[in-house]
Amino acid sequence: MKLKNILALNALAAALMACGGGDVVLQPTNIDNSVDNSVVSGGGSGDNNPCANYALNGQTFIGSFDGNNCFYDATFVGVNKPLMADLNIPFISGVHIFESSLFVGEDVTPADIAAGTTVPRAGDGPTLTIAAGNKLAFSNPSDYVRISRGSRIIANGTSAAPIIFSGYSDLVTNTAAEDAVSLWGGIMINGNGITNNCTEAERTNGTCSVQSEGQESYYGGNDNTESSGSLRYVVVKHSGFAVVEGDELNGITFNAVGAGTTVDHVQVYNTFDDGFEFFGGAVNVSHAVLVNVRDDSLDFSDGYVGKIQYALIKHAGNNGNRCIEGDNISDKRPADAANPADWLIAPISHPVFSNLTCITSGNDNGTHGDSEGFLLRHGAEGEIYNSIVVSPAGGNECFEINSTGTVKNAEDGKITVDSTILACSETVKNAGASDLPAGSSFNTTAFFDAFSNNFRDTEAASVLDGIFTADMLMASAAAGGGAITVNMTDVSTLPENADMFLENPSHFGAVTADDDWTAGWTLGLE
Repeated sequence: MKLKNILALNALAAALMACGGGDVVLQPTNIDNSVDNSVVSGGGSGDNNPCANYALNGQTFIGSFDGNNCFYDATFVGVNKPLMADLNIPFISGVHIFESSLFVGEDVTPADIAAGTTVPRAGDGPTLTIAAGNKLAFSNPSDYVRISRGSRIIANGTSAAPIIFSGYSDLVTNTAAEDAVSLWGGIMINGNGITNNCTEAERTNGTCSVQSEGQESYYGGNDNTESSGSLRYVVVKHSGFAVVEGDELNGITFNAVGAGTTVDHVQVYNTFDDGFEFFGGAVNVSHAVLVNVRDDSLDFSDGYVGKIQYALIKHAGNNGNRCIEGDNISDKRPADAANPADWLIAPISHPVFSNLTCITSGNDNGTHGDSEGFLLRHGAEGEIYNSIVVSPAGGNECFEINSTGTVKNAEDGKITVDSTILACSETVKNAGASDLPAGSSFNTTAFFDAFSNNFRDTEAASVLDGIFTADMLMASAAAGGGAITVNMTDVSTLPENADMFLENPSHFGAVTADDDWTAGWTLGLE
């Protein structure tokens, strides 16, 4: 049966004029006009239709082209029809518009595993490839991109031609406010990496399956080296969606994603929840930009052990929570017999950060809390080097450790913060009595100061020039008048850097005027 699903473009145009923007659901018109063994979704053919297409089970599916944009209805891909074949999205000067979510690959549930289905491993599933310079628009707040275990996304843009994901009213009707969020959901990658939300037995026997946020799907495995693809020069705009309170889609969610995945030069701009959230796994990130994120810009938990170098974070004046919020066990997992009160369940979250610039705003009434710097809690370990946190006058704390498990980790030498500058009104917030293990006298300020290359001051002016690290490697002036020199740490020699991902930096913070890797492809840094 040859079925040509043609979008009624005239009706669509009229609907858009009537609604004046906002969330739009594209309704396809199905016309049965001939007979053979193929199915084509959309209009046009051959050289007249440059839209993405794929073949599956003897049928061909193709988007509908209106002379500028490509439309993909729910018969092409959607919540109830995940992509089960490789798909290349070619460059067009217009916009690729999706009526529904773009789900890639088979989602294997615990029930499927119990029935004998094997969880796909990296490369077993389909690959979504997106050409540089493309713009992908999604029609509803609950629409998002989801890459299932075993599938991959290859989205390699360039500084001159980044790949942009956003909402319909931003990219198509141009009616979205600049600070809009929740126009669509975001990107979720479900990997086969390691999470402490599974037991060692589950990881070993291939039954590890942790339910994700958003639409029910599953992630997790036993391979922290797996590859879920590549994101290069990608911008995620106006994203984030609260399914229910505590179950929210982020700009990009990395669910147990392995270190074989490339994430380099990626921005999240104006999102409702977190910018990047890591639930376990070991994916590394280089050259990240997170601007106007309403919750945490970098949020990790559940055994995440990746590395992040060169991350620029800038809070909005009236919103944003923490630059880093780090847990061993997510606060969405209550402490119980399986998740002990000290939050110390293996494998322990232990990421390494280098060259972060965190620009807080002093906001006290954001959607998700106050604008703050770095918080480690709930049993997290980790290392932070060569980084800068600043706040305006009257701003909030820029470094904090709380919860008994994390304090114990700090006392045991499992947390390092070195070659780091806090230029904030409240540089450090000390742990409270309830956060201290029995008999502990831990003091967070003393802990930070014990690292010889750290520096604390209440003035940001001599540290940053806009988003750029100040030319001098002098953090600030001491009260007595002499300049304080802060030495950098060569993170390329760290034991955790066996894969040589981290490089020896030439400056503190994320970016300098002499090497502005943000130029030409990012938003909101003026």
